[in-house]
Amino acid sequence: MDLDKESLPLLGFVIFGFLVGGIWFFRSSKGRSKEERILRFRKYWSYALIVSLSSLFAVCGGYLWFGYISALLLLGGIELIRNLSTEKTLQFVSVLGIYLILGIGATLSFSVLSSKLCLWLYLGIAGFDAFSQIVGQSFGKTKISPRVSPNKTWEGFMGGLVYLFLFSGFVFSFWGNFSWKCIWVLPLFGFLALAGDLAASWIKRKVSIKDFSSILPGHGGFLDRFDSFLFTLSVWTFISIPFGVFREPWN
Repeated sequence: MDLDKESLPLLGFVIFGFLVGGIWFFRSSKGRSKEERILRFRKYWSYALIVSLSSLFAVCGGYLWFGYISALLLLGGIELIRNLSTEKTLQFVSVLGIYLILGIGATLSFSVLSSKLCLWLYLGIAGFDAFSQIVGQSFGKTKISPRVSPNKTWEGFMGGLVYLFLFSGFVFSFWGNFSWKCIWVLPLFGFLALAGDLAASWIKRKVSIKDFSSILPGHGGFLDRFDSFLFTLSVWTFISIPFGVFREPWN
């Protein structure tokens, strides 16, 4: 286990944030029906557990991270196979082939990328998705791809980018000599996150489903929760092999 001690404060901050948020969440649920409180409770704490565990495995790194990513890919692959139609041979083979290639990239991350970078990518994606949804629902008007994902807007995307800038500036200041020269990687980060989400949405449109499964309360399946992250992690690993600047963008 290659425990990254410099990332432990960030992990502690994440867990503390969810505990504080849980108190607010409990207070804000008063006055709602019992069924609604249970649904909100399951959705919040399942998300808190997912983010906390993912962050923990990223901090641990090494073969623990390899095992975690492999498990996510296996479970996501099962969901994908269950929903794809074997009668559409070209679509079935093409989607699984691309998924296999992305899976190779994601699993290689344990030897190519540092624990810090994996943690930054994961928390960056988690916050990007959340802020994109919040800003998009509040101010979104310009659709990115109405046919593939009608709820995604450019205003939401910009809200996610703002989060990435703030989050990365905060984290990079702890991990290295923060320089504005590294800012150029953040739009790329945002576009990769968006591309991963749109790719998953396109597949769901093609097979006429809302979620890949319902195993995660309030979040759908493993691919619904980790689509953007696995895609971004894979692509980032591949481009980090020839271009070392992507391995430590904070320096």
